[in-house]
Amino acid sequence: MAPCSGFEYHSPIATLSDETLMPTPRTLLGGLRPEEFLKDYWQKKPLLLRGALPDFPSLIAADELAGLACEDDVESRLVQERGARPWQLKRGPFVEEDFLSLPPTHWTLLVQEANKHLPELAELIGYFDFIPSCLFDDVMISYAPDQGTVGPHYDYYDVFLLQVEGQKRWRINTQPIVEDNYIPGIDLRIMKTFEAEHDWVLEPGDMLYLPPGVAHYGIALGESITYSVGYRALSHAELLSSYLEDQIGKLPAHRYLDAAGLKQPRHSGEIDADIIARVTRIIRTLPMDETAIARWFGRYITEPKGCQELLSHDHTLTAKQLLKQLKQGATLHRSEYSRFNFVHVASTEAWLYIDGEEYPLTAPQIELAALLCDQHRFDWQALEALLAEAACVDFLCALYNQGKLYFSDEDA
Repeated sequence: MAPCSGFEYHSPIATLSDETLMPTPRTLLGGLRPEEFLKDYWQKKPLLLRGALPDFPSLIAADELAGLACEDDVESRLVQERGARPWQLKRGPFVEEDFLSLPPTHWTLLVQEANKHLPELAELIGYFDFIPSCLFDDVMISYAPDQGTVGPHYDYYDVFLLQVEGQKRWRINTQPIVEDNYIPGIDLRIMKTFEAEHDWVLEPGDMLYLPPGVAHYGIALGESITYSVGYRALSHAELLSSYLEDQIGKLPAHRYLDAAGLKQPRHSGEIDADIIARVTRIIRTLPMDETAIARWFGRYITEPKGCQELLSHDHTLTAKQLLKQLKQGATLHRSEYSRFNFVHVASTEAWLYIDGEEYPLTAPQIELAALLCDQHRFDWQALEALLAEAACVDFLCALYNQGKLYFSDEDA
């Protein structure tokens, strides 16, 4: 590996034909039906899938991944088992010297949210369409030379580990986690004691599903590239805090606890039932109906991470120009920087959510919204019937002009 050569990253999208990226039959789970996986394995127990995606292409070489980790807007990490201190962690963006000073073994490079920088990963994400996309987090790509590892650890989210290049040995333990079982004083939360219940070597195309709380220890056997398709872990505290904050922001600024008509208390220091009842009535004014919750959740779950700057086009299109490009064979893509989901609570009441913004939908637009959320790219054949409605054409054009959609020959 000669990482960061020239400090440039070029997306391999131009080298992949549309044929390569065309959806293929969903054979991800082998002979297991999606409903069986969700019933018996999802968030319950690990599953090893040999030959899950044997022909999925390696979309980025190790050198290119290192170059990507040198970019300012890319979240990346370097883990050295035997660095200046044990289990040393460095965060990107990196420079060439960071890689040139690495030893030949026992380190790992990890790049988060690789799907934002490699739009071709939409093909991989599509294989997981049996899981609600609102729970999808990101695709992380990790490269490691021989014996590279991030140590034995556990996470609180679901992850599918697809071996893309080389071999990786995975050792796992499904016993309940002991919270204080970690090595103190290091950069990472590495388990102090770990005993493997299962021990597998994954070849290219093999995949391992791990539910939350399963301890795992992956070690590269020679050079290895792994794609990790991760799903969000939403804590009760996080959800409740966000919902309350959302609803509180809608309250009138000058409304206060009504203390009129109080009776004299038996003890001035007692918080009596009357005061508690008045406070309880205020709390119960918060909307608790499913529509209010669904609309908040749509905004919440599609919010961009951190302070991410969303992309926009240098130019805008009219609805007529958009239609012309589609009719001439151009393919429209969803921006991988944006999150798309929709809520449909009644026959004609629905909203599309993109990056925390809510878009009310008219009846003709509901089917278009569903298509936009379910797929990542769209040609004239897929859109023709929907674009007979002017409201759909205008809506699609507005989303394009906001940078939520782009054509193949444009930057993602």
